[in-house]
Amino acid sequence: MCAGGLNNYMMYTGSQGIYTHTVSYEKDDACPVCSAGVLLHAPADATLQQVSVWVIDLILSHPQLGRLVAHPSVSYGATPLYMRGVLEEDTRPNLSKRAAELLAAAGADVSEGGQAVQLTVNDKKLSAPLRVRLRLSGGGAGGGGGEQ
Repeated sequence: MCAGGLNNYMMYTGSQGIYTHTVSYEKDDACPVCSAGVLLHAPADATLQQVSVWVIDLILSHPQLGRLVAHPSVSYGATPLYMRGVLEEDTRPNLSKRAAELLAAAGADVSEGGQAVQLTVNDKKLSAPLRVRLRLSGGGAGGGGGEQ
């Protein structure tokens, strides 16, 4: 563990006294919330709607998170790619555009063989945003292969 001081906590309840307990927290490297993100491969010509469907399928297949996502929004950094609610009308046309075009316009390096682009997926039921690392490669149909 990097910081041994984080291995405990103290709770003060006023009139009842002090309670201390040691808990060893462990990070799950496959967790889409606290890890670097789940890796998703997609063809370079995939539309944002196709990528969104694959991202949602990945989340729904996760045992703990699957039941928490109903209407997700997808963004890259500070750039909303597809948002629900009041921004849905403005971002809905992005669903038919190629994800590579949208990400390049937002300043992402989507070149062949480049690093995966980190997308942020949010939903009103989630307590924290999810991270998905998207790697665009080649062309053609298919895609949606996720791995940890």
